[in-house]
Amino acid sequence: MKIVDSNKFGALTEDAVKKLEFQIGALLPKEYRAFLLKHNGGKPASSDFKLGEGDITGLHHIYGIFEQDNHSNILNNYNVFKGRIKKELLPFADDSFGNQICIGIKNKYIGKIYFWDHEFDGSFFKSKAITLIANSFNDFLDSLFEYVDPDESVLSRVIRLGDIAELSNLIENGLNIEATDEHGRTIIERSTIEGHDQMIEYLFELGAQLKTSLELAEKNAKYFESHLTTVRLLKKLSSKK
Repeated sequence: MKIVDSNKFGALTEDAVKKLEFQIGALLPKEYRAFLLKHNGGKPASSDFKLGEGDITGLHHIYGIFEQDNHSNILNNYNVFKGRIKKELLPFADDSFGNQICIGIKNKYIGKIYFWDHEFDGSFFKSKAITLIANSFNDFLDSLFEYVDPDESVLSRVIRLGDIAELSNLIENGLNIEATDEHGRTIIERSTIEGHDQMIEYLFELGAQLKTSLELAEKNAKYFESHLTTVRLLKKLSSKK
């Protein structure tokens, strides 16, 4: 399975994982622990999953152990949701709507994967906030797929996934790197919105104009700390112009 942004902020040590286990008062399930040591965050290239029969959502971030992005830090999210999510569960990822994907770390929940819907948090129907979605971490990863919108263009899909190899193929076959979408945004601006730093660098090296990229990144960074790295990158690239 391809993991995008694996070890984005550096690989983990065994000691760092043991420290986290001490801080949360539980051992991490083996499959999840192995993934964390190998990737320290990241996101599977195919990241959509089903909630029941008709609902589909997708991973936004898989959390890691690092200080550079507090929003995607495991311990920070564990503390933020303490008292709101069952103490037997550890949030390890979120979707684009702020719902949490959790793994059981205690009692009958150990190793199982649950979806926590924030809309039921604090409501009379709080028990409905938790939904079992997989019996193990690896089962959860194996269930991920890529939802294909029948109306999505090839270029939009490439940008959404941050697929530099396929973007390169499109450019070699005549795609204009300054091509715009229906909103007038260029490929590099759209890559900025998605937070694909490597794609931004690739396009910049090909001569793409940054245009409003920095402004877009700064706007996103107000809500998602993970976009701070994109802001820093674009400031660096702007200084080279």
